[in-house]
Amino acid sequence: MRPFSLAIAFLLLAVTPAFACDAGPRESGRIAAALDPVSYQLADGRELRLEGLGSPRAPAHHGGAWPLLDEATQEARELIGAGPMEFASTGEPDRYGRVIAQVWLADGTWLNGALVERGLARVETTVDQRRCAVEALALEEDAREARRGMWRLSAYEVLEALETSAYTNDFQIIRGRIVEATEVRGRIYLNFGTDWRTDFTVTIAPRDAATFAEAGLDPLSWGGRAIRARGWLEWYNGPMIEASHPEQIELLDGSEGGTGQ
Repeated sequence: MRPFSLAIAFLLLAVTPAFACDAGPRESGRIAAALDPVSYQLADGRELRLEGLGSPRAPAHHGGAWPLLDEATQEARELIGAGPMEFASTGEPDRYGRVIAQVWLADGTWLNGALVERGLARVETTVDQRRCAVEALALEEDAREARRGMWRLSAYEVLEALETSAYTNDFQIIRGRIVEATEVRGRIYLNFGTDWRTDFTVTIAPRDAATFAEAGLDPLSWGGRAIRARGWLEWYNGPMIEASHPEQIELLDGSEGGTGQ
């Protein structure tokens, strides 16, 4: 197990079986149906989506049904049962009118974490959906190392930085070593090769660099570091992920990381 994940694993061993997730005030509710592993119809008619998670979703190049999606949805239905639950929403609904929330089942199970732990969902945070990401990332790492759920299938494997050019226009998790960390007109570039026009890059916009600084992180000091980055992979002078918040980046060879100590 890598240093970051080992530290978080010891943290989780010291908390309750419901895992550590302090997301603020909770509301009571009841789930009427599971639409997929991270999307639910509530008994009051609203749709709820689990904060910071994504369902097993095959890469854009994959043809046919998404591997494991149906099985993961069925397992989620069995997990939630028919009892009441509590949820802590992010506040306003998203642009689709969905409630975005952390959810706890009647027995205290943290649903978001339980799905990640079983490999039925992966961490897909956004700048405004990142509560409890440290805990969720640790559970995802354990699930991946144990090859549970989606992590036993090649469709969802973590990509190496040098092989990303064939996998753009989709959410990806990518690992590699930063060759150069530089700044151009306030924008940070983490380059994973010597040719920035074709090699994989993680970029941080000037408006988002402050978020990293507030977390005590200095991406410009990461040259030579091995990282795991996640986000929407697009093509702009080579394959690129734009990191808007620290939880998108895990440092794999030291204690300082985008997700904390």
